[in-house]
Amino acid sequence: MTNSTRKNETLWFVLTYIFLTKFVSLSECWETPYREIQCGTLHSQNNLGGQQFPFKDGDESANLFEDYRALLFGWNITSSFLVESGCSMEICNETYFDGVCPLFEEGSYPSLSVLPANFTGGVGSVRCYCRKECKCEDTFMKKSSCARAYFKGGCETCNSLYTELANTSYYDGEDFQGDVEAFRLRKGCRLTLYAEEDFEGEEEIISEEIFENYNGTFSSYECKCNDEEYVPRAPPPRPITFPPLVDVPGSLDDIITMLRNETYSRHPGLETAKKSMENRRSGRNAYILVVGSTGSGKSTAINLLLDNPNITEVGDYVTTTTDINEIRIPVPLDKLGISNSELRIIDTPGLGNTRGIEQDAKFLATLENYLDTHEELKHRIPNVVLIFHNYNDKRLNSSASRFVKLIDALESFRSRITDRNYSNVIFVLSHFCGGSKRDTRWPTNTLKQFKEVIEDVSLFPNPINLVVAENDAEEYKLPLLNGYYKLPNNEYYPRNLFEKMDQVTKNTKDIVGAEIFQTAFRDPENLNVTSSHFPLVDSENPNVVKYMRILTSAWSFLTLASAQKQKAIQKERQDLIMQLEKENYNENRKALIEIKLKEIAVVERISQENKNSERELESSITEMRKQLQESLEDIQQEGGESMYERIESAHYEFYLKLRETRQRVERELKLKTMRYRDHLNNLKDHMKLYTESMRDKFSLQMLTWEREQRKLDLICNWNVTLTQNATDVDTRAKLLQELKGI
Repeated sequence: MTNSTRKNETLWFVLTYIFLTKFVSLSECWETPYREIQCGTLHSQNNLGGQQFPFKDGDESANLFEDYRALLFGWNITSSFLVESGCSMEICNETYFDGVCPLFEEGSYPSLSVLPANFTGGVGSVRCYCRKECKCEDTFMKKSSCARAYFKGGCETCNSLYTELANTSYYDGEDFQGDVEAFRLRKGCRLTLYAEEDFEGEEEIISEEIFENYNGTFSSYECKCNDEEYVPRAPPPRPITFPPLVDVPGSLDDIITMLRNETYSRHPGLETAKKSMENRRSGRNAYILVVGSTGSGKSTAINLLLDNPNITEVGDYVTTTTDINEIRIPVPLDKLGISNSELRIIDTPGLGNTRGIEQDAKFLATLENYLDTHEELKHRIPNVVLIFHNYNDKRLNSSASRFVKLIDALESFRSRITDRNYSNVIFVLSHFCGGSKRDTRWPTNTLKQFKEVIEDVSLFPNPINLVVAENDAEEYKLPLLNGYYKLPNNEYYPRNLFEKMDQVTKNTKDIVGAEIFQTAFRDPENLNVTSSHFPLVDSENPNVVKYMRILTSAWSFLTLASAQKQKAIQKERQDLIMQLEKENYNENRKALIEIKLKEIAVVERISQENKNSERELESSITEMRKQLQESLEDIQQEGGESMYERIESAHYEFYLKLRETRQRVERELKLKTMRYRDHLNNLKDHMKLYTESMRDKFSLQMLTWEREQRKLDLICNWNVTLTQNATDVDTRAKLLQELKGI
């Protein structure tokens, strides 16, 4: 997909939001949830000119040079910026909010001269937020929290930084001394602060629910609560301006029928459900498929996303997920008027299982059966696919790489779970803090290596979305700020994952999925969680044999061997698309690009046929070797004088069959690719003709352009001359003659 196509789709999405807002406001005063606050805008030229990169309230870009949203907006450099009223923008000259990071309040900044003198190297990362007034007493404290320690600004602004104080814990005094300005305690809790580490030194006891203007320092604390005094939050009454609640049917035809009914005409929930189903998503549910390597923290991440440690079992080095589990959570969408929507998380066993390759094959066979028989996913794709792997994998470029094998295994399901137009896949790289200090501070190079491997050995759609994560935040004593763990690269987890999921759903025009994620993750307390289990199939299942062959074949070696070729093809495609975007191509030039892309597709198809043949040959050889081994064992058991002659005969038959099989596969491959090669030759002939035609037309266009430019110069001179000497008839006649002669 070209950048212009993505821009058009983004524009369409924005216009859809505006359209929904307009018709909803005219239909029974229904409100729409799509009212995001504009926070600020970066501009590529001085005086707020050129390309724009907008930021909503709470948006951030940890690496502006590689942010896909920046590429979507045609971004290249920051030259000026605007901060909206009541908002602030933090701008850093290094990625991951490092280096020099001045904070700018509302206003217009026409050039980067406002930045400090030591701000060099361009803008590397940006975050933007808008201030909202809050009251400390209105802050709701969850049962899992004992207290909050608020940093600069206290608890009177909604976006103040705070850290959760839960069980007895230890603070790094250097991080927090002098920064805490207020405390908010849950009812029935008592907080004891200690001046020194390990609960030693002078004590200070805080029992008030709100304690402002704190001026002391502490290095450790102890917090205890009486859970009997906990008061759960009561849900607010549903505004009458919201659209009426409806049960969205599972069929697109039924949705269209309801929309034709005057009662539900232009209902926002049904409209968005219809659009989601047209984009191969569910119209009423949001699905997150969670897959990945064993021990990569899939179950831990699910618990953390929903702020509930009991949703899944969590293992250590050996996977505890032995079946496919579909976690179901009702999430009514009041703002859209959908009453039967659910968040469904599909938790799966880890690949690369410690119980052997057969266990992996059984999981893949079960996943295939699960997708084939699922009420919705047999026709649709998950809203988001999370693929987990260890960030510190040191064998990425090895043929034995677990990551490569993971990608190979999932390649079989690519068309069943991914969106061809815009990727719904997010690679989550866990155990982030286990890397070196420098690598976790600036992970750009490691992330680039992962991205290159994914592009080399798979055909997963672009963009390649990568997120870093940490499973053992408490072990590494990561600060818990605003409910998120602060990572060494200054990102917050799992907020970075939330934001990536939000970005994916919005860019795929997945309105229902985006709203379910925002509703469920914004307030996960008191969720009604149920689960459906899908046991792994038996070893005798025929699909297990199929996936055993895939997992044990030389597929990984073949994909790595062709990596450079695949990478070159993808780069050629990207270069052509970028060239098409930058230049004003006429119809002949567009046709030339289309021919070239078709040529690349044919080359890819020929390459795929070669791979299929190699896999078939490898499978046949494995089977024949197995038969030979069985024959040799039978001969040895029978014994006799002719045993060695029969062994030699069995070997001879094996090599004859091997030669026959090789010849057969080569013949079949030749027949399969002959048509593609003829098509490729025809495309090359067309390419040659178009190239010659373009060259001729380009030469004519250059001559025409030069002639028109000369005419323009003469006309300008003519006007100037007439103005200076209006009665000079000879001058006019001379210039007219020159103009006519061009």
